[in-house]
Amino acid sequence: MIALLLTVMYIAITYLSPQEIMPDLATYRPVLWLAVLALVASAFSLATKSSHVLRARQMYLLVGLILAILLSEFAQGWLGGAVFSMGKFLPAAVVFFLISVNATEWKHLRIVVVTVLACAMILLLQGLWAYGHYNGAESLFVFRQNIFEHNRLIGTVPRVRAVGSLHDPNDFAQFLLVTLPLIGLLWNQSHIQRVAVILLTATGLTGIYLTHSRGALVGIAVLLLVILWRRFGRISATITSLGIFLGAVALNFAGGRAISVDGGMDRLQIWSDGLEMFKHAPIFGTGFGQFSDYGTHTAHNSFLLCFAELGLIGTFFWVALLVTTILELNAIAKYADSRLENDGADSSIESQPRNLSIHGEASVLVSSPITTPGPAVAGRWARALRLSLIAFVATAWFLSRSYTVTLYLLLGIAVALQNVMFGSLPGFDRDKLSLRFHWSTVTAAVMIGVLVLLYVSVRARVFG
Repeated sequence: MIALLLTVMYIAITYLSPQEIMPDLATYRPVLWLAVLALVASAFSLATKSSHVLRARQMYLLVGLILAILLSEFAQGWLGGAVFSMGKFLPAAVVFFLISVNATEWKHLRIVVVTVLACAMILLLQGLWAYGHYNGAESLFVFRQNIFEHNRLIGTVPRVRAVGSLHDPNDFAQFLLVTLPLIGLLWNQSHIQRVAVILLTATGLTGIYLTHSRGALVGIAVLLLVILWRRFGRISATITSLGIFLGAVALNFAGGRAISVDGGMDRLQIWSDGLEMFKHAPIFGTGFGQFSDYGTHTAHNSFLLCFAELGLIGTFFWVALLVTTILELNAIAKYADSRLENDGADSSIESQPRNLSIHGEASVLVSSPITTPGPAVAGRWARALRLSLIAFVATAWFLSRSYTVTLYLLLGIAVALQNVMFGSLPGFDRDKLSLRFHWSTVTAAVMIGVLVLLYVSVRARVFG
């Protein structure tokens, strides 16, 4: 339990970044020391756990990604860069490892998710307070965005942001967006909790709007498309999502910044430069964190960032982390549905006291610690995490967020979900999850598809 407590503390301090609000703390390096303590405690805790905790594919893929990062530096002849790269990437890797190793029970998963939601709300309330007291000057929680037209300053717009790794408004918007499906896990038969879910969701959407992130707007449209597709079909979902997207644009969601083909020309030029970098070093890449050294901007695309900096080898491991996790979440959802069909209606109700009866499609995020959720809840968690990952990928297409903590937090929770199911659902075996295609085949197909899409986008701009 100590390892889990340290894990939760590490997540909280990573996102809340108290050393930025109280600079005197920075000299004591609290994040580093807490990470060391959590890793040591986790190592001792592993001795008491069964071997299935370390059997997840993502564990080995993460090791491969770390090695690819090191190789990308070695290939450039900069051995000292490997130390720098590890210092930049390890915080995200540590979050993944701590969650996947220590969240081995349903109550542990609930604690982790509640911690993430609490961090999101604390940061957002600070941002909303700062936005409400905005006087034209930039502050820790409000970014003053200049708006240009034809290289002429035409105005400014305040954008809510947070601290630490979420200091960029786009990062903060992405973080808030991926937490929205997790808020849905609070929903159950309690009227109080339902009201809380509605209020938290409304607050989260307000915060996303005030970041004025164009990528977040795309992410919201994609989330709606995925959610509505299953319920109302392809055509209705597409029309509704497009209508909401256009409505948000009309309501000045981007804060006066252009959302147009012309507005994206600079980004397409950056993508063109990134593809040239990939062609220059296709196997090992130009080196972790080196994209901006070859130009004045970052990649503005997480996939392209990996291709350029880590080459085919590193990109394979990074894309495989996403692919395996989404495929396994799909398989868990299908497994849960099949179990419900085979076991009958009674299996959709959790084993819990009568006064806490919750329907199978409801969440048990804050229910009794003695609750043992059934297949329906497992499927619910899998679908929520899948939505969060989809939201991340949708926004990451326009942002350079390949190594951000938020991604590896979601991956860690997904792996932990498998560990929890292994221990609580009889007959569950991650090695027997039904995957229609092998994960390596899907990974290769995704990599080829991304390269083709990037190339076509750039060439269309050239010939346009």
